[in-house]
Amino acid sequence: MRLFLAVRPSPEVLQFALFTQDTLRSVIDRQGVRFAAPTKMHLTLAFLGDDADPETTIATANRFLPGSGKLSLTVGGIGTFPSAERPKTIWLGVHGADLGRLAATTQQEYALPETPYVGHLTLARVSPGSKTVGRLLMPLADNNQEMISWEATEVELMLTLPNGEYETLGRYFL
Repeated sequence: MRLFLAVRPSPEVLQFALFTQDTLRSVIDRQGVRFAAPTKMHLTLAFLGDDADPETTIATANRFLPGSGKLSLTVGGIGTFPSAERPKTIWLGVHGADLGRLAATTQQEYALPETPYVGHLTLARVSPGSKTVGRLLMPLADNNQEMISWEATEVELMLTLPNGEYETLGRYFL
């Protein structure tokens, strides 16, 4: 079972992400670039694994997420994984001091390996990683400084179904 904790974007942030996708399409609409569906856009707080036990995962979330505090977030800036030269994932950055704190707490609570956390909304996937897409994307990424703010008040425990859709197993109000 592929479980993860995520924050859904507000309607305004979703519109901002869709506008950014349209801008990207005008520059890099090529074979191998798949744009994320609006229903799948989310900010992953933590990936809990393919073999995570749902009952244990829910019990842990019930212990530390409720009342942990709203997240004041800023969204903007285009980035890529693993590199700008040969991107495989194109994303919109999500920033906020409380976000880093909650991500670190989540890693601790679930005994996940400590890794640097990069908050983001996935806009597109590139398969395979492409130097051409990287070259076309760089000027756009450098010039995309527009930002939008949002306050997140809920985290969802989500399961990826075999068909690639998501199912919400739990909601936790911050």
